[in-house]
Amino acid sequence: MKLFHSQHLARTGDLVMAMQGPAATLADPDAPKGGFWLGYFLNQWASRIGGGTDQVQRNIIGERVLGLPREPSTDRDVPFNELRRGER
Repeated sequence: MKLFHSQHLARTGDLVMAMQGPAATLADPDAPKGGFWLGYFLNQWASRIGGGTDQVQRNIIGERVLGLPREPSTDRDVPFNELRRGER
């Protein structure tokens, strides 16, 4: 559901911005719908990042729902503060 919702927000925001053209970037009372669609477009990012990016959600679906193996990781058991920069 999270992946579907974030994609819906992105497509709806992109569509409305394309339909309104440059007026979509206005955020004052004279803007179309009082700037509602600009807020909608900008707030989509909070929802899309907040619960994990779309790529993370796809990994979760692949591993938990489809039973695919996890991506290989040599640092899975190493605490973050012990990781050396630039290594994986």
